[in-house]
Amino acid sequence: ASIKFSGHTGICITVNAEAVKGGGFLSIDSANGRYFGAIQLEVFKLGISARGILETKMPDGKPGYSLLVAINVKFSTPIQLSMNFTLLEVGGIIGVNRTMNVPALQGALGTDALNAVMFAPKPVEDAPKIIAAMAEFFPAAEGRYIFGPMFKIGWGNPTLLTAEIGVIIEVPNPVRIALIGLIDAYMPRKIEVSKDKYTALVELHLDVLGVLDLGERTLAIDAKLYDSKIAEMKVSGDMALRMSWGDAPDFALSVGGFHPAFRPPAGFPDLKRFTMAMGTSKARVDL
Repeated sequence: ASIKFSGHTGICITVNAEAVKGGGFLSIDSANGRYFGAIQLEVFKLGISARGILETKMPDGKPGYSLLVAINVKFSTPIQLSMNFTLLEVGGIIGVNRTMNVPALQGALGTDALNAVMFAPKPVEDAPKIIAAMAEFFPAAEGRYIFGPMFKIGWGNPTLLTAEIGVIIEVPNPVRIALIGLIDAYMPRKIEVSKDKYTALVELHLDVLGVLDLGERTLAIDAKLYDSKIAEMKVSGDMALRMSWGDAPDFALSVGGFHPAFRPPAGFPDLKRFTMAMGTSKARVDL
């Protein structure tokens, strides 16, 4: 018989000081060489959060490492910009031996998965889901590096529109640049329905992803309108653009899809038509 002691699989920390409050954790998977964690702190009225992954084994089993970290800073008092815009949060992402999984990013439009990359509202509580999404969007790849800034901007008083904007650059050659935009609008902010119930007259949620691949000489832009409404009419729909200027130049742009008789370029995505559903009945208008 033998006795074997198992090492630690995680570390948690909680801080409750006058100037610093919050906490986080680090998960340790020594067998697979994988370490990930998240932290959320309030430091002198600044909300600081971070989440990251460190892997000490490359996907093919070769010695090496890869690192991916995203950091956000939230201002307790928004910084006033011009024309009634405010800066709500700033952030950034950096990856060493990491690449962009463009199909995964495109497939995440219209879901909350892109919040893992941008400004996750609950980085510690939702850490397993966030880390899994980050690992899928930016998998390990030897010799590739990613970095970029992020901004969360508001408009109006009270805030009627928020836009999360991130620019992610992958180097060295071939260079790829991704622009991520998550837009939420409520206009006006509140309309009283009853004593304790409020709603927005117009509610719009739009995700946008643009990817410029200088090596392939291609540009891809995708947009998805989802969970939105105008008055009581639900609205949704997709848009896509594909352009190449290499040996076989091509261009295609569609809002809501092409005519059934038209043959789009190879690889052009299937798009959901722009739809307005009227009331609670099955009546709708497809544009």
